[in-house]
Amino acid sequence: MDPELKGRLKVIEDKLEKNHQLLVRIRRVQKNAGLFRLFYWLVVIGIAFGSFYYLSPYLTQIKKLYSDASDTFNFSTPEVKSVKNLWNQLNGNGENKE
Repeated sequence: MDPELKGRLKVIEDKLEKNHQLLVRIRRVQKNAGLFRLFYWLVVIGIAFGSFYYLSPYLTQIKKLYSDASDTFNFSTPEVKSVKNLWNQLNGNGENKE
């Protein structure tokens, strides 16, 4: 084999090795990014469930307080079938003239 051809072959082998190293690095970065993304979403979902678990007793207390106040003060939400019906309910007229 002539020396010029050997030289060119050596250059190609060097470029091929550098290319392989770059591809291995790129693939490693992609794997790490995927693992980080998975970890990120696990943390986000964990925080959501954790905060719901932590806030659940407070939300239950607020719901019970509203329910007790509703029973005590006889709150009622009007049934809205029409604006006229709502107006009559808010004015205290039990009649539903439509």
